[in-house]
Amino acid sequence: MIGQLNGTPPILEKGHELETIAGFRAWSVELPLRRRLRHATADVSALTSIVVEVELADGVRGHAEVRSNGAYATGEDESVIVSALRAVRLKGRTIGDLGGELPGRSMLAWMAIDTAAWDAVARRSDQPLYRVWNPTAADAHSIRTHAQIGFGDVGTSVDLARSYAAAGFDRLKIRAGAPDLPADIARVRAIRRAVGPEVSLVVDVNGGWAYDTAAAAIDALADLGIAWIEQPVQAVADLARLRKAAAMPVYADESVRDAASIASLVAADAVDGVHLKLEKSGTATRLFHTVAAASASGLEIALGQMDQGQLGCAVTTHLAAALELERAELWGWAGIARDLADTLVMSSGSVAVPTGAGNGVGSIDTTFAQEIL
Repeated sequence: MIGQLNGTPPILEKGHELETIAGFRAWSVELPLRRRLRHATADVSALTSIVVEVELADGVRGHAEVRSNGAYATGEDESVIVSALRAVRLKGRTIGDLGGELPGRSMLAWMAIDTAAWDAVARRSDQPLYRVWNPTAADAHSIRTHAQIGFGDVGTSVDLARSYAAAGFDRLKIRAGAPDLPADIARVRAIRRAVGPEVSLVVDVNGGWAYDTAAAAIDALADLGIAWIEQPVQAVADLARLRKAAAMPVYADESVRDAASIASLVAADAVDGVHLKLEKSGTATRLFHTVAAASASGLEIALGQMDQGQLGCAVTTHLAAALELERAELWGWAGIARDLADTLVMSSGSVAVPTGAGNGVGSIDTTFAQEIL
């Protein structure tokens, strides 16, 4: 499908802007993790999310989830999202009307409402989300994903890598950017020795290195066959400098949000690829535009998400299916000890595309969530 995205994204041909919100509810929920999420910009023992329910005028309901303790990546914490939802009159408004008001207050609040409305529209038509977004998409049964290895000692990292490889994951994302560069290098080298050349390795720095550190790290990792290094530094100019000498592809993540930022990266000849997220684009429509811009510029495209619960990850799975992308990051729910839903299935390094209408998530357990609206 990527080749078809140079024109108007298919999603715009079947808009939902005229849908009216008849009812609205929202909850805040804490999702405890089995293992701390640790990387250059995060160290948390639980994920927090805002979950919304949108009821359209015909009584059909849709749901969505947005991560609310990921301000290090999104710039918005829970107070910003909740304040926006409380400040704007929602009931009786159309999705199009809200699209003119909410993004200026909170892009994540707008993302939640917009995504929940799409879920309702798809449920009404008894179609999966990916089919509503792209009617010509190939039938999708499962999407390959990678497993993630956060900060930790060499022994723990190697044990995780071996277990993931044995479980069928053929791509591992290793978080780097700790203050101790030799420790980062040792971890990556040890993981490569442990899993062999058949497993693809990605190093994600989350912008945690200064330029000189990044240049030294790239040189030290040059012989390991790294698939790509993600956001090694923050500044676009430094990305461009690194790419000129790098012995591996350089991807942007935190530096790319929309089609305009794609244009800036391309103008600077800064990257080989981009890691896109719905959270950064704000809505599926904007994400499709961003993918189209990246595709037209010849960039490699990976689709990811914030670590979050199954409700949010199901939407990313449908987006990957609609866009027919080969590089997807759908791992974010795997480490959650108690979730709102129990729908997604991960097997042999792939996530099954949820069956059924809408996002495919069945019942949502809000008994341990706090209703906020």
